[in-house]
Formats: sequence, structure tokens, C-alpha cells
Amino acid sequence: MFKGFQKVFSFTFRNQLKGKGYRGGTITIALILLLAPLLILPLSELYKKNHSDNIDPCNAQKIYVVNEVRPEADFNKLNDLGIENYTDLQYVSATGVEETLDRINEAKEPALVLLVTATDSAPRLQLIVPSESGLGRSDASHLEEFLQKQSQVLTGLLVSEEQSGEEMLQMIARTDDSYYTVSDYRSGGVDQAAKAQSTRDSIIEGLSFALPYVSIMLMYFLVILYCSGVSMSVVLEKESKLMDMMLVSVRPEAMVLGKLLAIVASAFIQIATWLVSVVVGLIGGSLLALIINPAPLVNLFSLAGSSATAQSSAELAGAVESASTGMTIFSPGGFVIAVLFFLGGFLLYCSLAAIFGSFASTKEEVGSTNSGFTMILLASFFLSMFGGGMSAGSTPVWMYIFPFTAVLVAPAGAILGTAPLWAILLGLILTYGLALVLTGLSGRVYRMMSLYKGNVPKWGQIFKVILGRDLTQP
Repeated sequence: MFKGFQKVFSFTFRNQLKGKGYRGGTITIALILLLAPLLILPLSELYKKNHSDNIDPCNAQKIYVVNEVRPEADFNKLNDLGIENYTDLQYVSATGVEETLDRINEAKEPALVLLVTATDSAPRLQLIVPSESGLGRSDASHLEEFLQKQSQVLTGLLVSEEQSGEEMLQMIARTDDSYYTVSDYRSGGVDQAAKAQSTRDSIIEGLSFALPYVSIMLMYFLVILYCSGVSMSVVLEKESKLMDMMLVSVRPEAMVLGKLLAIVASAFIQIATWLVSVVVGLIGGSLLALIINPAPLVNLFSLAGSSATAQSSAELAGAVESASTGMTIFSPGGFVIAVLFFLGGFLLYCSLAAIFGSFASTKEEVGSTNSGFTMILLASFFLSMFGGGMSAGSTPVWMYIFPFTAVLVAPAGAILGTAPLWAILLGLILTYGLALVLTGLSGRVYRMMSLYKGNVPKWGQIFKVILGRDLTQP
């Protein structure tokens, strides 16, 4: 069945790689993908560095500081830093949160409460917005941004003279965004476990809509860009009058499969080259950005931006918790299954392109015959869109099984882990099985349309050829 496959594959593959259009397009796009992040990331970081001190005002006149770590600390020294919008705040020492809140609410004073508490690792700064202050969360977030950037100074204010420099580095002050409102503070703050679960649910909900769109669009453009090349390659031998001779030494199924896989292989080499260019560009651009402004790298280890040794254990625990949450959202095996679906879907639509390309006799006819597999792709697209496949959390099970929709919606379901495993595996098997069947069918259609030119076969003859029967037999 596959006699001569290797010769057809190697011949087509070499011609694909040597093509001027293929090489020119690959190199041009690779250079664009490489140079774009190399230029954009450093320029973006340069802009951020020049505008890094611009912090919106918090709109408060006074900041009442309830300092349980070092009550004698004078926070008014923060005004001496000369940061725009934060040079004339009045930091007033207070003894208790509740009394301070009552005082602010009674006077309806535009003020915030800054509570400084001690933890095992570092002082924690908690901002509280009084209900009658006329201020809101956005105002508190602006003050928090200012405090975060001045963590070194805050640490100096909160460390006593008796403490050593090493103790000071281990005691970097940090802000906590869980206590912006009075109700949160009085209830003991936000339940961090519930908050983490809520964040995870929000991420999954957003990705359940985003990933299907990305998956469908990626498959759609891959098919549009490359499958027409399969059709064109299939029809070339017909137009050059070499078909009769070639079918003597090469089986039609082997010819079509060899051409199909050669084009698919060259397509994946092209895509892999572009991906490598993107990765190298991003790494190089990031390194250049860090040379321009090393603050982001430093801030990965400490809110103070002073030294990696200043990272608190609480920050490290938070980073580990965030990474763990990300790993529970994405299934590592799901990425492998998604890649297999992309490859299977690509083969499936390429085999369809080979079938429809077999009906064309000249290159001019390829455009009209290609509309056949394009219509199937569009029908699958709209079926996925209006049938519930645009949300990974509510995609019907049958869409993971039916090959033409599975290649569009299953990658997202596999990555997020929202699809039943049995349906994913069954859909994967059916997709590759159908791709193989259609490839064999394309070879038979190829032979039929090549050997019976000028005498249009009847439907009965068509089915005989498809089933492998000789038309000369009754």
C-alpha cells in the first residue's frame, strides 16, 4: 500500500526546504519575531524607568499610624524623600485602631489608618480605609504603591538602634492588601484560603473562554496557511503529465501520504524555527531590559528592592503557593495531549486537502476545490462556537469525541483538565484513525481522477475505485 513512500517523502521534503518562498518567509518572519522583543522590551523598560517615580496621590491629608513594632518611629521622614504627591502628608501617631477609626469617622476627615504589626519574619503594614473618610480602595492602593517602593526606608524606621545590620536585612517591611476596608479588618481580614480558591476559580473561568478561542484560531490559520500547499503539491504531477509513469512504481496512497507528511514536516520545522526565534528574542530582550533597569530582578526577591538576602520567608512561601496554584490549574499531561490534538487535526485537514486537491486537474482549479475542506473547517468552527465549545467548562462531551470539533476544543479542555479523560483519549484515537482513513482514500481518489481523465466516472465506479476494485471487472 505504501510502496515508494520514502522516495516521495524525501523528494517533496527537499523541494519544500529549497523553495525560495519557504526559505524567504521562514527567515523574514523569524527575524521579525527575534528582533521585536529585543527592541520592545528594553524600550519599554527604559520608559518605565524614566516614569517610575510617578505615583498617583492617595488624596489623604493625614495618615494615622498605629505602630505596634516601634511606636516612637517618625513616619514624617517619608516626606523628605521628595516623591511627587507624597511630600506633604501628615503622619500622626495613634494608640489604637478602633479609637482612631471613630475619630476619623466623626470628623469625616480624609485620612487613612496605617497599622504596623509584628510577624515572625517581618513587620507588616496594613492599610484601613475609614467608612466616613471619603476615600476608597484606589486611594489606599496608591499609598500602598508608595510604601512598597520605600520599603528600605520603612525598615530603617522600624528597626531599633540595638538591632544589627543582618537583623535589619531580615526584617524588611511589607504591605498587605488584604485589609483595605474596616469590615475586613474587624472580621480578622480576608480568608486567605478562600481568597486563593476564588483567584483560582477566576483564572480558570477566564482561561476557559480564552483558550478555546486561541486553540480554534491557531488551528484555523494553520490549516489555511499550509493545507492549500498540500492540494497544490498533489496536482503538480497531473499537470506535468508524469502521473501515468509515477503510478507504475509508486502506489497512489504512498504518493499522497509522502507529499502530505513532507509538507507537514516542513511546516513544523518552520513553526519550530519561529518559536525558537520568539524564545531567544524574549530572553535577550529581558536581559537587556534588566541591564537598563535591574529593579524588576531585585524586586523578585524583596519588596524593598535592596538585596536577595532580604527576602522574607513569608514572601518565599507566597511565591511557592502561587506556583503551586498555577500547577493545579494546568495539567502537565494536558499540554502533551493538546500538542497531539494539534498534530492530529493538522493531519486530518491536510488529508482532506489532498482529497479535494485530487479532483483538480490544473493549478487554476485548486482554488475552487480547496473551498471544500475550507467549508468543512468553517462548519466545524461554527459548530464549536454555537454548540457550547467556546467555554472549556461547559463543552459538551460529544465535541471531545467528534474528530472535526475535537481538534478545535479538546486542547483547551486537556490543558485545563475540564474534559473527561476517556472522552479526550477516544477523540484522539478517532482523530488519528480518521486522518489515516482519509489519507488512504485520497490516494484512491487521486488514482481515479488521474487515470480516468476525459471519462467522468459514475458513482458506482467511484465507489469501486475507493474500495480498491478493478473497473474492468464486472
